[in-house]
Amino acid sequence: MRKIFFLFLILTSFGVSGQSDLGVKSFSFNMRKEGLVTASLFFNAIDNTMLTSKTGFFDMASNWNIFPFFSTAGVDVNFQGVFSYGGAITISRLYDSVLQQDQEIAESQGYYAMDTNVKWYYYSSGRYGFYTFAGPSLIKADNTVLGGNFGLGADIWITPKFGMRFQTMGKTHSKTPILGYTHAQHSFGGVFHF
Repeated sequence: MRKIFFLFLILTSFGVSGQSDLGVKSFSFNMRKEGLVTASLFFNAIDNTMLTSKTGFFDMASNWNIFPFFSTAGVDVNFQGVFSYGGAITISRLYDSVLQQDQEIAESQGYYAMDTNVKWYYYSSGRYGFYTFAGPSLIKADNTVLGGNFGLGADIWITPKFGMRFQTMGKTHSKTPILGYTHAQHSFGGVFHF
């Protein structure tokens, strides 16, 4: 049921951003303005299939830990026109009902992460922005590990102050616990300028 709910939220968020052009006056603004602050609130899925998967990559039913509530909050600050720096905190769950690195776990456990990164917007218009990013991560699952995050994403602005963000982040770490080791975090949610 959680997986169906998550899929429904993804599809409806695409529908909202797609319908925002209907009958709405067009706008354009400088979303890369120096010092502009962007806050974000995300739904997440922790995907533990990055290294190996007996069931196949992107197998949501067997490998994705989908937390049914907003679980990540972040802030970014723009600089130099095409860059932003910021961080995010994630509080989620790794479930015993799905595989973790192709292994079963005895009971569900908390997943906590603090990610910082620098984003590079390689394309940005008045309504859309596409970026890639990298930076350090701190993860707490069965062990605490320090490592790196990298990924790509897109911002779609519905109004000059509110939009949607879609992002996929890979995380890799020096230690090799079953939980929290080399995984992907797929996220979508709202972004706000202030």
